[in-house]
Amino acid sequence: MNEKQQHQDLLRMRQLLNDPQSDPAEIADCYIRLIGEQLQALAATGYERAGRGVVEIDLRGIDLRHATGHVPIEYCLSEEADEEWPDGISEVIDNYDPQREVVAILLQDSGPLVYVLEDQR
Repeated sequence: MNEKQQHQDLLRMRQLLNDPQSDPAEIADCYIRLIGEQLQALAATGYERAGRGVVEIDLRGIDLRHATGHVPIEYCLSEEADEEWPDGISEVIDNYDPQREVVAILLQDSGPLVYVLEDQR
């Protein structure tokens, strides 16, 4: 991500976090964009070490508006699937291109969101 886009995303995130009416899914989308490069690096390392999988971000019980500290993020193989992963995720994992894409699952109280991010490095 270029610096200008990162700056715009950071400003948007601040705006979303300061608005109590912000849609949690929009906050999640912005969050994923902001940490996309870190997710890509984690996925590349995980794939090299263990094979196909997803980056799992667990925001259950965490409101990003008030969060401090660590958000659990880890690389998980498909056979380590959490019961809260969405139906059909196995097909996504089987079909993504690990050389160009990252599959991320964001677990939140309102349900999981799945992202397929293209590598921007």
